[in-house]
Amino acid sequence: MGRCFDGRAGLFLLVLSTLVLYACGRPPDQSSVTPSSDESEQAQVHYRQGLMLLASGDCARAATSLDLAIQLSPGNIAIAEAWIRNDSSCRAQRNQQVLAVAAELFTAIPDAAYAEAYAMALAANGQFDRAIQLQERVVANADSVYSRDLLQRFRNREMAEEPWPADTADF
Repeated sequence: MGRCFDGRAGLFLLVLSTLVLYACGRPPDQSSVTPSSDESEQAQVHYRQGLMLLASGDCARAATSLDLAIQLSPGNIAIAEAWIRNDSSCRAQRNQQVLAVAAELFTAIPDAAYAEAYAMALAANGQFDRAIQLQERVVANADSVYSRDLLQRFRNREMAEEPWPADTADF
């Protein structure tokens, strides 16, 4: 699941870490932006548990695990993407924090996966017109059944049902 990215990723990680820490009620300082190895290991455990729960269809419990993972390792791109996708397809309430993180992620690394995650967050926050525009770009550049289905859901003013297609390698 590794991603290639340019030098903007370092800035993105700092911004992402700061946004997540503020959302969790923890003002950022150097120790909170750079997790200890124990925190990173715990974050990976929660992340993997979250993915397993997502694969089993239990997005509510996955949300708990992914929330813990991103709090422990707020600059981890894979955790951020899973957190955005799960929140944008599972939770009933709007989440401006997830939308802000999704925008930062896509701005720093403008590839199809992050564009789609951002479109999902836009739709989950009721911004369907912007979600449609972005998802149309995803379909034009990385066409898949899942991406086309998402586009149709957004056109129907519906949020995503699943964070990824069931056959994704991310599970």
